[in-house]
Amino acid sequence: MNQNNLKYIKLQVEIPKNIWISKLSKDFPEEIITLNYSNHLSKIKRQVFLSTISKNNINNIYKKLKNIKQIKDLELFGNNIKLIFEVNFLQKIIHHKLTIIFPVTIHNGYGIIEIFANENHIEIFKKVFKKIKIIKISNEINKIENLTLKQKEILETAHLSGFFQYPRKITLTDLAKHLKISKATLSESLRIAENKIITNYFLKK
Repeated sequence: MNQNNLKYIKLQVEIPKNIWISKLSKDFPEEIITLNYSNHLSKIKRQVFLSTISKNNINNIYKKLKNIKQIKDLELFGNNIKLIFEVNFLQKIIHHKLTIIFPVTIHNGYGIIEIFANENHIEIFKKVFKKIKIIKISNEINKIENLTLKQKEILETAHLSGFFQYPRKITLTDLAKHLKISKATLSESLRIAENKIITNYFLKK
């Protein structure tokens, strides 16, 4: 993938009706549900934090989740629910070099997904989701405030090398060798760049 073709893409998708999060969002149509931070546990399992805009239904949502077979290790704290779920229907997305930006917002069967990817990768989403609407495509990844050229180079190289995929296509050590910098410098640069992106993202909310 050409680094110059890497773009910020925002999509609205209709989640398949048989998927638990679609059913859950339709059971609580007045709620906006967010999935925050995705931790890869295996090829088909992820740990996420689920939250709602209001606190009115969080206990009822928790009770619903307890009855869903695909959901494991539920933990309720405050306005958040920590859970583990299987992502079988997302395998086509996970296997490609797509960086999903969290949180993902779900409302009444539809999701808002933001990614860093090539425009051609929209076709992958069309194979997973029947209805898809492009909300925004921009070169925003190249316009992140306060991101130095070196940090941008490191972040894009890590992304294109599959460092953020699961399983990783390249180790931190090999990526450092490729960039001709120390492992410690790479680790620190990635953390700083990621923090700037996240901070910039939330400031625009």
